[in-house]
Amino acid sequence: MDMPPPPLPHYPTIPLYLFYTPHTLTNPHPPLLTHTIDLRMGTVLSFYPLHNREVTSELSREWLRPSALPWEQPLFAIKEYFGEKVGLYFTFMAHYTKWLTFPAALGLPVQLYTWATNDYGTVVLPIYAFVVSMWAITMLEFWKREESMTALKWGMVGYEDTERDRPDFKGKMIKSYIDGKKIKYFPTAQRNMLITVSSIAITLAICIVIGIVSVIYVLRYMVLPESSAQTIASICNSVQIQITNLLYSMLANALTEMENYRTETEFEDSMIMKLFSFQFINSYASFFFLAFIAEAFVGGCGGGENSCVKSLAINLAIIFGTRLAIGNLLELGLPFSYRKLATLIHGKKNIFLQYELNLVKPETEYLLEQYDVLQCSLVDYADVAIQFGYMSMFVVALPIASAFALFANAVEVKGDAWKLLNVFQRPVMKGAEDIGKWQDIFTFLSVAAVVTNAGLAVFTMDTFDNFSDSVRMWMFICFQYVCFMLQGLIMAVVPDEPEERVIQLKRTEFIVDKIIDKVSCVCVCVFVCVCMCDI
Repeated sequence: MDMPPPPLPHYPTIPLYLFYTPHTLTNPHPPLLTHTIDLRMGTVLSFYPLHNREVTSELSREWLRPSALPWEQPLFAIKEYFGEKVGLYFTFMAHYTKWLTFPAALGLPVQLYTWATNDYGTVVLPIYAFVVSMWAITMLEFWKREESMTALKWGMVGYEDTERDRPDFKGKMIKSYIDGKKIKYFPTAQRNMLITVSSIAITLAICIVIGIVSVIYVLRYMVLPESSAQTIASICNSVQIQITNLLYSMLANALTEMENYRTETEFEDSMIMKLFSFQFINSYASFFFLAFIAEAFVGGCGGGENSCVKSLAINLAIIFGTRLAIGNLLELGLPFSYRKLATLIHGKKNIFLQYELNLVKPETEYLLEQYDVLQCSLVDYADVAIQFGYMSMFVVALPIASAFALFANAVEVKGDAWKLLNVFQRPVMKGAEDIGKWQDIFTFLSVAAVVTNAGLAVFTMDTFDNFSDSVRMWMFICFQYVCFMLQGLIMAVVPDEPEERVIQLKRTEFIVDKIIDKVSCVCVCVFVCVCMCDI
């Protein structure tokens, strides 16, 4: 299998501008770009590469084409223009969305049958949940293969091993215990103490969220009218989820900064665990209550047979829909409004100052929103992970959730593309070898989906009510372990790395070793030819 060596990381030459306010201004009415200029006269305000509008126009034609499906994105061109980290996110979205077509196509007729018969206890639902559980782990295993090949093609293999310290990393300069070089050192014991403080703060935040959800459902049972109780509770819960997620993200960032991690990968992994541990409880607390607590401790959800499954379906539909609507409003509506307002205030003809601004290109792009690659990727992956949980963990209640996820991803990809090309400053490129801890989180959700759907099918639905409690418990256990064994089998059968990647890496290692061995006596370029002939 003849493959060329993997390319080195490619970063095209990009003009970077330190945009500053000049000390001397001859214009009696200087351009009012932002309030920061007035506050920090003469200081550096921003550091960013300029957009190449010829390239963005070409990207827009292909990327934003209405007929282009989410898995038909120009991924290599995206990577070349925005960097590997941004490119890898869109590569994952293309893979995930393409795979969603199967459960979406299967879930639509199942949902139509459930609605037509009004039978939320049909045995078809547990079968569909089983299929989705197997689909989820298979999708993730094939993503590992695509991710590894993408890292090879983009020259990102081993990127994390050579990662530099974060600029914000603080430490005492000491001699390395390994090679004697001077390095920054931050005591592990001190970081562990800070992690403990963060854990306490996160636990308190989770307790507050559980308290808020409890209040919503106390009002649902005690105050709200029965006919619309679940709908109103779901709307309140969806709004609460959006607000608390936004507030908590600021807390999580502050706590992670306080923990003072050396590399960006360590910082990102810590942020991922903080975000997900909170958002898991915040996003799914009401679902677990309706699925497993209401029936046993509150006496049901009202409305006759399978009332809690119906309430769960209403909750999932409203929260999923609200999340999609509010998310797009915040992600697309606000940036679009900001851009229009900035154009109005800072455009070529300033209607307030009535004089020509004559902004040059760096000044014009300074008006665009800044794009923080790390923070934006965290938010994007967190949204996708929570959505993945909605459509897999409670699929028994709403099989059409897979179709919702497919539609949401199509909107998300187009929206993110439009923002990157038109609303944001061009980000400074950042490399990425893989999606990091998000892979573990998606796997965790796939395993959790087995447990939740087994519990819903056996205990919440009335499908198996004719059996005794002991028989149902054995059914619950057997369903789980059959699924777990099959998931484990899929993970064992599907290799994480394609054979061609393994061969290519070994071949590259062989050639590099030969070059290093002969470099003192043979010209490198001549020896490469000799090596290739030997091979």
